[in-house]
Amino acid sequence: MELLQEVKKSNKQAFIDLVEKYNHIFYKAARLYFISDKDVYAVLEHALSKAFREVVNFKTEKEFLCWTLRTIIVYGSELKQKYSKDVDRKIRNKEFSVNIGDKITSTESMVDNAEYQAYRRASVVEEYITSIEEGFRPIAFLYYYANLTTDEIGKILKMSEFAVNNKLKSIRIKIYEMIKNKEVDL
Repeated sequence: MELLQEVKKSNKQAFIDLVEKYNHIFYKAARLYFISDKDVYAVLEHALSKAFREVVNFKTEKEFLCWTLRTIIVYGSELKQKYSKDVDRKIRNKEFSVNIGDKITSTESMVDNAEYQAYRRASVVEEYITSIEEGFRPIAFLYYYANLTTDEIGKILKMSEFAVNNKLKSIRIKIYEMIKNKEVDL
């Protein structure tokens, strides 16, 4: 709590230290919505600048974490919807075309790489989370990756704890089915 108190005293370095403490969680939350680092950083910049302005209202670091994650999730979702509408408009107006046959990166060429294998083993939870339906991703991320309670998740996403528990049950079933059917490559 000392770090948060320093931030409240307008200590910019303390804010940087506080953000660095949770930066891996913030980054992964923004990655739920975007692949491009440019877009991820746009979401993070928006959320963290809002958090800096609101920091005087936080009583604990956990409250800071939850509030910032909520901001990232809300803004990321809004921005993704805006981008989707822009892409749909451009396709309708034939401003660009999409060639589905093009591949940016072939993971098949990387499978034998030991570094890639180590990365895959280390990111199993993330892989499952990104493989489930978009509506379930924030709940799965907050529960399995950010280690928040169902009550905290409910507050972040403005859902009842009962609804969060029901979605977690569905997520567990989906993950079990993915493991059983080996849809996600381990």
